Amino acid sequence: MDRRIQLWNPTATQSETGEAALTFTKFADKWAAISYKAGTEKITEDNLEVYASIVFTFRYITGIDEKTRIVFEGANYNIEHMAQLGRRYYWEIEASKPDLQ
Repeated sequence: MDRRIQLWNPTATQSETGEAALTFTKFADKWAAISYKAGTEKITEDNLEVYASIVFTFRYITGIDEKTRIVFEGANYNIEHMAQLGRRYYWEIEASKPDLQ
């Protein structure tokens, strides 16, 4: 576990115009092991669509779910799947970075 990640949880707020807005608040900094699982590229109507999947493994912590965002090396990753390893020793989280453009 030699990489630093940040966990951000969504928070409902109000914008200046009074509308409901969703913002993210930093929840925790964690040391994690990173493994790159998959990546694809697809060209559609002059657009390049890129999909990348990474598995983050880090010590178990409460307060995260599929809505939590992982920030790694300045990029946002959306959680696709969460699995507890052992008896709440570690999280193994598969997350995607859907658009690398």
